[in-house]
Amino acid sequence: MPFNNILVAVHPDETETTALERATKIAQHCDAKLHLHMVMWKPNLARDLFHITDQGKADQEKLVSEGTDRLDQLKSQLDVPVANTKVHWGHPFDEQLLQAIETEKPDLVVMATTRDDRPSTSEWRLIRGCKTPLLLCHHHDWASPPRTLACVDPGHAHDKTDEIDQAIINLSERLEASLGQPYELLHAAGMTPVLDGDQPYTYQYRDKHDGDNEAAIRELLPADKAAQVPVHFSHSTPAEAITAFVETRKFDICVLGLVNRTRWQELLIGSTPRDLIPKMNCDLLLLPHPGASWVPASA
Repeated sequence: MPFNNILVAVHPDETETTALERATKIAQHCDAKLHLHMVMWKPNLARDLFHITDQGKADQEKLVSEGTDRLDQLKSQLDVPVANTKVHWGHPFDEQLLQAIETEKPDLVVMATTRDDRPSTSEWRLIRGCKTPLLLCHHHDWASPPRTLACVDPGHAHDKTDEIDQAIINLSERLEASLGQPYELLHAAGMTPVLDGDQPYTYQYRDKHDGDNEAAIRELLPADKAAQVPVHFSHSTPAEAITAFVETRKFDICVLGLVNRTRWQELLIGSTPRDLIPKMNCDLLLLPHPGASWVPASA
């Protein structure tokens, strides 16, 4: 089934409309409704209410009013239905947006991201806590229609389970239904060379490994597509393989599943999505891990 309700995190900067453009294109194909939300914050206007001046309160209200006017203006320019618009004043950004997601319960969240060395702390908390598929948008032009690459791990080499792989395929099916463009699959094994006598690497082992994984992947596909969906294999590390495939084959969206690791495990083992965010020249559609949850700071 296609997406029905899409929450868009609209950036306060008037020149940044990437997320809204992406969400509009999806909505045009599947008749989805948009929910426009903007988070605003100015530290100098956010002190305790007992200490903020009347002028400070007025300035804060003015900014919220300007944000509301901008959302109304954007809404009037769109040719897709908009369910509601709302400006949130508060900090941190992730908590404000997660609260909006909890209230609206959309099928998809769309947000622009920056090309920093690593995701910001607030951005990463949002990624970890979001219970809804999250499309992180980079600043590039989509093909028409956009091409999708979904990454699976049937061998469970990177802590994924069959349930996550199945959920990734289901999400890719949903994206295909929303955009009208078939997806492709990639399995990056990151295999260690196998010693076999004088041979430094056993290619027969590699081919058997790929064959077994392809059979496992096709069992997860819908019956009518089991033989149709292209399945690719790479023996590089996931981050290297995904980056190379996206660059050489010009994919616009990459679907990844998140693994429920603790922060210490992420520090020691790493995180493929976190490593890919600053490298990818495409959008990342992140599937929330089973333990995704958030607790507001005030709780």
